[in-house]
Amino acid sequence: MKGQLPSRGDRMLVSGKLHGGPERGQVGEFFATYYSLHQSGAVGALTSLEQYTFNLPDGSIMGTGTTKPGIESEDEFAIIGGTARYAGARGTYFVRQSHHEFGGDGTATIVFKLMTEAIS
Repeated sequence: MKGQLPSRGDRMLVSGKLHGGPERGQVGEFFATYYSLHQSGAVGALTSLEQYTFNLPDGSIMGTGTTKPGIESEDEFAIIGGTARYAGARGTYFVRQSHHEFGGDGTATIVFKLMTEAIS
C-alpha cells in the first residue's frame, strides 16, 4: 500500500528501536498496535487509535491515543502507566513521524512530558 493510508478497520503491529539522539546508541525499544479509523473524504476525522509500550532499561512506559489526519503530523498521546522506575507514571508524549511511504526518512521523534509519583 505504498503511498496510501490504511483502510478503515485495518490493524497493524509496529516495533522499533529507541535512540537517545543522533550521538547516543539504542536506549530501548517500542511495540505498538494500530487500528485505522480513516474514512476517505472525511474532514477532521481521526486517523487511528494507537497503543504503545516503550521498554527502557529501568522499566516500561505505556501510552495510548488517537492521531489526526496528515502525512507529516505531530500527535499527542496519554501516558497511562508504567513499570519499575516508571510505576505511577503519567503525562503525555508527542510523536512526529516521517513516513517512508510518503517520501519521509522512515523515522519518528518521540518527546515525553513525564510526571511520576512516589510509590511506597
